[in-house]
Amino acid sequence: SSYSLVAHLHQLFPRQLPLQVSLFYNKSSNFQPMAARVGPLNNPLSMPTGTTEDYGVRLGTKDGKYSFKINKYVTNVKDSNGTHGFNSFYMGMLFTDYQKARNKYKYELSGNTPDSYHVGDPSNWLYQPKTGQTEAQAISAMQADVSGWDSLIKSMPADFFSAWKIDLGSGTLADAKNYSYQTPTGFTIPEDNVSRGYEAELFAQPIRGLRLSANVSKAEATRDNIGDLAFNTLVAQINTALNTTAAGSLRSSSSSTAATALESWNANFYASWLSVKGQERAAVGEMRKWRVNLIANYDISRGFLKGCNLGLGYRWQDKVVIGYKYLYNDPIPQKATTAVPDMGNPYYGPAETNIDAWLGYSHKVGKRLNWRTQLNVRNIGKHNSLIPITTQPDGTVAAWRIAAPMLWSLTNTLEF
Repeated sequence: SSYSLVAHLHQLFPRQLPLQVSLFYNKSSNFQPMAARVGPLNNPLSMPTGTTEDYGVRLGTKDGKYSFKINKYVTNVKDSNGTHGFNSFYMGMLFTDYQKARNKYKYELSGNTPDSYHVGDPSNWLYQPKTGQTEAQAISAMQADVSGWDSLIKSMPADFFSAWKIDLGSGTLADAKNYSYQTPTGFTIPEDNVSRGYEAELFAQPIRGLRLSANVSKAEATRDNIGDLAFNTLVAQINTALNTTAAGSLRSSSSSTAATALESWNANFYASWLSVKGQERAAVGEMRKWRVNLIANYDISRGFLKGCNLGLGYRWQDKVVIGYKYLYNDPIPQKATTAVPDMGNPYYGPAETNIDAWLGYSHKVGKRLNWRTQLNVRNIGKHNSLIPITTQPDGTVAAWRIAAPMLWSLTNTLEF
């Protein structure tokens, strides 16, 4: 649904107002019908919905030579598809990988199936002692870790394993196998988006044939409420268990330096998830806050150059956030297991400036045809160069894009 209101005050009060004054207001709302989207428990998600509201004023001289318009807009989108890039699939892989490890320790297997019982070297399925740890202490830690893992499995919602098509059975030797998982069909991590800003336009025609225009815009966008309630609750449950119980110490192999369930969780999922959640309600990166466009065009209507036009354009874009410094849970970043972006310390990409020019000619061909040709030059003076678009946590550039070079184009148009 949508509606608009416009009020031309200069028509209502023609004698009292020396200028053309118009007020306008628009509001619209909509939804996006999408194929069934679900959360991590196969729980249905609401359809994305959005609302937009903008209002402003236009002032102009009665001869139409000068005008100024400014408006403000706000767009809210609820439950849109998330744009983050973390490995959400690892929620399933964590349980298949470490359930297989748990079976090896609990049932003394060298493989993933019951027929590998006591096959080969017993060290295949026993914790090897860490530095300063006896063999007995290693075995005791292994048994505690297996027990902690079993407690985590029991605490998980039954709907999770059915949604991810993970069949762990009853956890007995007969159910040991090479487990697999499958991300739920339609699995989506929703988020809310808010965009707001201002737009101002100025038009002037100070002399015959000369048209000047300026456009200035300010835009900001934020993300919020990333992940539905079921997803956030599940992530918090798993993370708490891995950090506060022996389940997090379960090793991926018998090696004393093998990755633990907690380390794998942090490396493959939770560190990225913290990065995404840490940017909630902060300005979206790679979006320029300010933009300015200036255009001047002159049409020659007299003399031997009659029919020619020439113009100049100027485009400026503000610097842009392309990354953040990170806060680590260890003074030595290389030893840290989690990191969150420090929203107060962004890294910026450069502001960009471009200049364009054009030269055209228009001429009537017969009574009904009008021929127009125009030569355009964009990005005057630009040569091969790279522009940074993302950074590493230490500020070094992680990715670049190729800047647009100077471009020439010639167009011919027949109008009838």
